[in-house]
Amino acid sequence: MDQATVRLRHVPLRGPSTYADVGACGRSLKHGLLRFHDAITAAPTRALCLQFFSRLTQFDVDADVLAFDWNGRQYMTAVLEGSSEPVVLLADINTGTVSRLCTLDRFEAVISSGAIEDFFEGDLFASWRAAACMPQATLSFTECVAYETPFWCGGDDSIASLRLVSVESHWTKWVQVLHEMVEAEDPTARSGVPSYNL
Repeated sequence: MDQATVRLRHVPLRGPSTYADVGACGRSLKHGLLRFHDAITAAPTRALCLQFFSRLTQFDVDADVLAFDWNGRQYMTAVLEGSSEPVVLLADINTGTVSRLCTLDRFEAVISSGAIEDFFEGDLFASWRAAACMPQATLSFTECVAYETPFWCGGDDSIASLRLVSVESHWTKWVQVLHEMVEAEDPTARSGVPSYNL
């Protein structure tokens, strides 16, 4: 493994080390459909996830980011009550929900199969790329195609509502918006956002 790969290595607190071991950290699959966090992106992204989903540490204090997709959704690993094995969580700022997605074995099977489009909504990503006249475009490692306004703030679930943005700026903006809503006692902040389907 070269020095750059070692420097970028990120193993989530709950594992797995699989992707770091094969040098996947900091790399993209399928034009940016899925990317694995590296040592540069992992810590700030984990902090943003835990700021938005502030109760997540009540379920597992060591929940940590593993990967993220084209839509800015974060894939985290955690060990939840009743299980000794890590599971994969989906932290979705667009819906304001963190949910148990699948077992780690299932996630790894999807990745190793190479047929990841269905699992990560590749059709919607391809539709946006076509609508944006960029059918062959590859996202940079720090970009995502996120909803301009999340659904929990009244955003529209349409391709026209998707915008090319920085993953960090998108999460930072909506973490701040939620914080301001809580401070102002906005009803939206009391109506199940964020929600935990664990």
